Amino acid sequence: MKKLSCAGRIHPLFALLLVLLLALPIGFYGLYLFIAPSLPDIAQLKSAPVAIPLQVYSKDNKLIGEFGEKISRPVTYDEIPPLMVNAFLAAEDSSFFTHNGVSFKGLGRAVTEAMQSGSGQSGGSTITMQVAKNFYLSPERTLKRKLTEIFLARKIEQNLNKQEIFTLYVNKIFLGQHAYGIAAAAKVYYHKPLKDLTIAEMAMIAGLPKAPTKYNPVNDPDRAIERRNWIIGRMLQLGFISQAQYQENINAPLALNYSANTKRLDVDMPYVAEMVRSAMVEEFGEDVLNSGYRVYTTIPSDRQKMAEDAVHKGLEAYDHRHGWRGAESNTKPLADHYVINNMWPVQVTKVSKQSFDAVFSNGLTVTVPWSGMSWARKYYSTDRVGGAPSNAAEIVHMNDIIRVRPADLTADQIQQYVNAQNKSSAKTNDSDASADLDDPAPDSKKTKTEEPAQPKLDLSKASWSRINWTLTQIPAAEAQLVSLDPNDGAIQAVVGGYDFARSNFNRSMQGWRQPGSNIKPFIYSLALERGFTPYSIINDAPLQVGNWRPQNSDGKFMGPITLRRALYLSRNLVSVRLLQAVGINKAVEHLTHFGFMEDKLPKNLALALGAAQALPIQVATGYAAFANGGYRIQPYFIERVESFKGDVLFKADPVRVCRSCDAANNPDQQDQTDASSVQSDASSAAPTVLTSNPDGSINSTGNPASSPATTPEPANYRRAERVLTAKTAYDMASILRDVIQHGTGYAAMKLGRNDIGGKTGTTNDAKDAWFSGFNPTLVAVAWVGFDQPRTLGRKEFGGVAALPIWSEYMAKALANTPESWIDKDPGNPNSSNSSGAIKPRKKKVIDTESDSTTDSTSTSSDSIADLVESKTAESAAPKHTPQQPSSTKVSPSTPLESPF
Repeated sequence: MKKLSCAGRIHPLFALLLVLLLALPIGFYGLYLFIAPSLPDIAQLKSAPVAIPLQVYSKDNKLIGEFGEKISRPVTYDEIPPLMVNAFLAAEDSSFFTHNGVSFKGLGRAVTEAMQSGSGQSGGSTITMQVAKNFYLSPERTLKRKLTEIFLARKIEQNLNKQEIFTLYVNKIFLGQHAYGIAAAAKVYYHKPLKDLTIAEMAMIAGLPKAPTKYNPVNDPDRAIERRNWIIGRMLQLGFISQAQYQENINAPLALNYSANTKRLDVDMPYVAEMVRSAMVEEFGEDVLNSGYRVYTTIPSDRQKMAEDAVHKGLEAYDHRHGWRGAESNTKPLADHYVINNMWPVQVTKVSKQSFDAVFSNGLTVTVPWSGMSWARKYYSTDRVGGAPSNAAEIVHMNDIIRVRPADLTADQIQQYVNAQNKSSAKTNDSDASADLDDPAPDSKKTKTEEPAQPKLDLSKASWSRINWTLTQIPAAEAQLVSLDPNDGAIQAVVGGYDFARSNFNRSMQGWRQPGSNIKPFIYSLALERGFTPYSIINDAPLQVGNWRPQNSDGKFMGPITLRRALYLSRNLVSVRLLQAVGINKAVEHLTHFGFMEDKLPKNLALALGAAQALPIQVATGYAAFANGGYRIQPYFIERVESFKGDVLFKADPVRVCRSCDAANNPDQQDQTDASSVQSDASSAAPTVLTSNPDGSINSTGNPASSPATTPEPANYRRAERVLTAKTAYDMASILRDVIQHGTGYAAMKLGRNDIGGKTGTTNDAKDAWFSGFNPTLVAVAWVGFDQPRTLGRKEFGGVAALPIWSEYMAKALANTPESWIDKDPGNPNSSNSSGAIKPRKKKVIDTESDSTTDSTSTSSDSIADLVESKTAESAAPKHTPQQPSSTKVSPSTPLESPF
């Protein structure tokens, strides 16, 4: 036998190497077979849920609220700027578009950098591997998880194209400060859309995935710049940018537009946003906060801003009338006070005779001249203030913490000054986070408000010294304003209080208060429905029911007076007699037709003077019937709900007023209305006369009118139901217009319009001041009072405290609205809807005190609840027990129907 030569033998080392080379792929394949069954279905990756916050928008599509732990704004690949793509390739995976999911070259580079510098700037995982980890895997560092990541990356590459993978990556990645995805990061750090970012800003965002906390520009600006500049260098090295672009951006400052406690909203409308959040959570549960739903409201941002400004101006005017209450504190640290409505907390450092100096929390100083503090007469009580001060020492003292406001600058402009003076150190350069003078309350949802465009400011220290500052204080009282469209109930503005950060209690929707004389028009409307006319004669004379002797607020009696004049002069005795005539039970039932709740209405004669409990939104709903011709609308504030992809999930279908439907569907009704109408001249009217008997009962003459007929519902939208005949609605609107032109609301004549009407209201001891008014296109209700009911002051009637708020809002809200008035003959094309250019009679302005609902000259404010031994008073009126605000979040308790 021939022996084998040594040359034919296999060397043992070669054999071992061969075995290893075969074992690695076989073992790798074996591991794949072991792990493969546990890999998720890639088909679900495209539809994988992304935690996106619930977003709330105004009617004009401005972001006004955002709720959820994560801030995320998914984008498509086409919405990503090419330079942003390149920045991420330079930072994370330069061979992304060429590898098959795993880059051994990238792993090698990361290892090399780590060995050379101790910490590498590039990572070992590809973008595809990071998608696998972010969507499916835990952050644990084990061999099995890393192998699973590699296998899953390969599976992703086999099922999705590169653009899809990259889009999933940049929408899911965490980038610090609660931001998930590049669009959210652009909003959070720069308040910009992606398309407006500079190369330096793109590189800064691209540097965050490696270590969102370590390289965060808010936490460590120096390290963030180092990381950003490395990425810009890589972009130059890879040919993504030119040398000129490199030089421009490598030296660029961070230029952040970020504030620690501020969500990046277009407009701050916190009361509206909270209403939406509460409604959505109540309907869908807490998970809706991360659903990405977009809720569009009925409220235009401009009208909401008008309402907020009106509440602030009116409440501050009331507060100044009642004097200076003194320093906010002189022991609590200045840093614990935050900015409210452009009122900046400062600490007094020097008091001169006609001025004082004060310091901001960051060291900037201001001087308040005498002209900015001379208003500050000392407060003793709501009915008493001291004399005019003669020097600054009578007002402030050393170390007092007080508030000042710039005369003609917004809060954002003042912040610009502060930031400009704080740019002396590199670490705080351009970072609003470190430059903020005073952050809003940490536990509040106070957000940055978009202000109108302002002139460019001179940010020098010399310019700072020229700012005129005024001493001010946070009002102790509260106010609200709610406004809606009387034709479909769409809410136009909701201001639930002076400041949401100070109190999130929404007085418009949750604040039960006595409406006072605001309720009288509803009693009068029932009288008109039951046969009275505006020219019926009622005796304004003394009246006693059991032990109760209601009084007019001026203590006087006018004798026989027309119903029209009695309402616009707000005569209490006439209201009581009318309620006796129509019946208490009938009146309670009538009021429920307008949206008032039966269990909040006392079944006694005190109802005529407003001893009920009502929410401002209910009052607005009721007054809408006078503005729209007699229809009951249902207020709503959510117009539609969309998914984050834009699919419409809900669209409101409100009841709407159809003024022409009555005549079209029931021609006889208009004939009946015409036949029963009265002449405008009182001499030609057929009056109903009320006379009183000694025991307080009354006799009346007149024929009750029939109930309004119902009509078919139109096919194209839900139709509002009639609650008043067209004639009654017209007559009531006319009388309420007289309230402004001749009565207690005369101050509203400054609006220069003939198409507005309304009613003042003041409860006992002026605990509540109201003005509720309307135009055919808009209703608004203003209220002023203390959360813990107490007097606003002897002369703080509805026409003094609340009417200015209403007037301020309506003047702006109706600025571009042509004058019009309620149709007397709806459905008749020849019926004029113009205001008729009615000119008010020249006469002495009525004293607004006549509007007070004071019912007794000798009893306490709660004596109205002590009606006893009266045959006509069926039960005692309830004492005033309004729902009080809470320091915690409050779920709305409103009469609004669920929008869903």
